[in-house]
Amino acid sequence: MLLKFAQSDMLNSSLIDVSSGKTKYVISTRASYAKSTATAAVIVASRTTVITDQRGDVIARIEWSGREKRSGGLIYIADCDPIDVSELFNGGGSVRVL
Repeated sequence: MLLKFAQSDMLNSSLIDVSSGKTKYVISTRASYAKSTATAAVIVASRTTVITDQRGDVIARIEWSGREKRSGGLIYIADCDPIDVSELFNGGGSVRVL
């Protein structure tokens, strides 16, 4: 099965089955914000990305900490134990941010 994003925002998009044109998954992300006391700037404290299937059942959830998504967080897939994001990328040292 070949899937394509319906929107350019990969964190908020449907995944479409290319052969049938039907939506297979929906990705949605929400952010939590915090206000810096030193600079009064509003920063992203965390994000939560949820992936649902055609029936609306949650099949995966990613909890990102901090502004940069590679800085840390947990990935939950179905009923499996959570995966630490930093373990996937060796602490983020091998991930190049463009």
